Amino acid sequence: MKHRNIRWQPDAEVADNLREALPQMAKHYFRAGRKAAKKKAAAEDLHQFRLRTKHFRYLLEFFAPFYGRRLTRPMDSLRHMQTLLGELNDYAVTRAMLRSEPETAKLMSHLDTLETARRHEFRAYWREIFDKEGQQERWMALLSAPGQPRIS
Repeated sequence: MKHRNIRWQPDAEVADNLREALPQMAKHYFRAGRKAAKKKAAAEDLHQFRLRTKHFRYLLEFFAPFYGRRLTRPMDSLRHMQTLLGELNDYAVTRAMLRSEPETAKLMSHLDTLETARRHEFRAYWREIFDKEGQQERWMALLSAPGQPRIS
């Protein structure tokens, strides 16, 4: 999945840049998430979406002082998404390591069961919580309204 860079106007205020760039990043993030949440998404697609989630989350954490507490719940949701995707990546890496080992059929079967359950959990979380109707618009509205940074 292609990661899009934000366009930053060096002469503009930070809040103005955030108002322009972050809603577009959210829009692209949701588009990528919908692709990753498809039933037939490959492990590599999920891994790329995990990295995108991580980068998006870190960027939002950096600019969190401009949004205050309004960003707390969305960030918790991103953390949960990242955890689910991280576990799926762990299963894929473990599977790749065990393929070369003899006598791993039972363990591979157990990994299949774990991965299937976690994929289902990820897809359900994406559809029913993260991307339920109106969520993309809520994210974009939130990110369109940065305030003055609150530094404690």
